[in-house]
Amino acid sequence: MAPYVLRSLLCGALSLTVGLSAGCSGVSSTSTPYADDFRQARELASSDFERAVLEDDRITREEYEEAVQRFVECVRGKGVSITPVERHGSYIYESSGSMEHYDAAAEECEIGTTRLIEPLFSEVLTNPEKLTWEEAVARCYVTAGLVEAPFSGQDLVRLLEAAGGMQKIPVHMDDNGDVTHVDDPVDQSDVPIDPAAKAIEDSEAASNCKENPAAGGQS
Repeated sequence: MAPYVLRSLLCGALSLTVGLSAGCSGVSSTSTPYADDFRQARELASSDFERAVLEDDRITREEYEEAVQRFVECVRGKGVSITPVERHGSYIYESSGSMEHYDAAAEECEIGTTRLIEPLFSEVLTNPEKLTWEEAVARCYVTAGLVEAPFSGQDLVRLLEAAGGMQKIPVHMDDNGDVTHVDDPVDQSDVPIDPAAKAIEDSEAASNCKENPAAGGQS
């Protein structure tokens, strides 16, 4: 049976001014918008390991690796196949066994190991300024030389639409700004695709920017 790619975390975000080495040595919330996220994570921590990792508002590469190791060992201890595969400085997990068995084991094993640590590690690393996804990726496109500055998040949305890579989905909101309902995607099959925009979107650098905006288009 071919391996399943089960889940991934970006290292190197999910996004970009913390002191990080090229080797992704660690992530800290110091002078970033993530102090509240670390505080909330500490309140939800269910293991001494999590509390120790989160106490200084910093997740080092070594701490992240240990969290992954604990998670993987727990899953394997339940007789489930799992292999962590490094990608963009972080991991995706592959399994050749039953997805049902994997999901059950992963749901149990992530508690106290990766459930709180992995998302924070990824978010602070790939998006230390806590930008919107569009703004973070737009900055990466400029850094990678795919487009010229100035290039905003809205410019990115227009580029994606021109390349045929983004559906328009009507969203309806009430007077308070809360979403009331979402319509089906608008049929854009007759909308012409801009070859130049599609060439940008088909590039490896664009794909890398979407996976890890902080890496500047590098893998």
